[in-house]
Amino acid sequence: MCGKEEHVHTHECFDSKLICGIEEGVSHKHDENCYGYEDVLVCKKKESNKEGGHIHDENCWKRKRVLVCGEKDTGPHKHDESCYKRVGKAKCGLKEHTHEDICWSDHSLDRSSPEIWEKDFEGVELSGIWSEDLLTIAETQDGRGESKRNYLLDSAGNMKGYTRYSEWWNEHVYYNKDDEYKERHLYDDWCASFISFCLYYTGIPREVVCWENGCTRWVDDFKDAGLYEDAWEQTYTPQPGDIVFLNFTKGVKAEHVAIVKSVDVEKHRIYTIEGNNHDIVMTAWYTYTSRSVLGFCNIHKAQAQYVATHNIDLPTGKVVWQTRIARDDVISRKRVTDTLDL
Repeated sequence: MCGKEEHVHTHECFDSKLICGIEEGVSHKHDENCYGYEDVLVCKKKESNKEGGHIHDENCWKRKRVLVCGEKDTGPHKHDESCYKRVGKAKCGLKEHTHEDICWSDHSLDRSSPEIWEKDFEGVELSGIWSEDLLTIAETQDGRGESKRNYLLDSAGNMKGYTRYSEWWNEHVYYNKDDEYKERHLYDDWCASFISFCLYYTGIPREVVCWENGCTRWVDDFKDAGLYEDAWEQTYTPQPGDIVFLNFTKGVKAEHVAIVKSVDVEKHRIYTIEGNNHDIVMTAWYTYTSRSVLGFCNIHKAQAQYVATHNIDLPTGKVVWQTRIARDDVISRKRVTDTLDL
């Protein structure tokens, strides 16, 4: 809540003067004395002084009954704001305020924390294959989204709700920034923060697949890392677990990002799971040969390079995700090391 009292000034807030000139309780009902008559021209011809021209006569006019008293036919008069003239400054001591959408937001509501959101991962098994695990973690968030009780309004008056994904981003990236900036960031667009959140809880090393909360910067990061596949070149077939970048305004800069969930090669269609779509995490689909699909981060390539660089084998078993541990101001995740038979 805004904490302000709703108040609109009335004549009682001022030294007001009554100016309507009508006594309260007095009513007026039209009678015969209220009406008169006037002649109204009804013919369609124009008068002309030329020979044979038309001159209006009595047949061109019609007498019409009209209201002449100047009063309204009303019930008993009751003074309203239009009957008063406000004089001087308001003496009520209150400022005018009318509650708007932003007044009903409470920034203490629906706040989340690792202790809350990590419950979504309890009992989840991860294979160690990054593309599979990224989808596994993302799917635990299906239906999560923006608070409808804790929000800000953007410059266009659109409601921007609080999300756990922006809260997580603050903990990991802006934990040492000033509180005012952190609070504002909680209401940003969050499609990229959602995927960064999933990357983190999947356990993919940040130095291999970086985190971001901005789509355009993220494309540049993946290009620098050699992980970006340009969709417009149509030389790459997307794979489940890829990160796909999109633009819906016929532009060339990414304005939305999602995770590829499945691929229909015959229809050139990808099915995705994504955040900040109708204010929630949900599934969607796109034609990957269309101009709205800009490109992909190849998660399979990222893991292949990581395995080759570190001279290790791909995992062959599953591990059960467990809780995070706190270290300084940064939150880390922990997985059990026991390998389970597939």
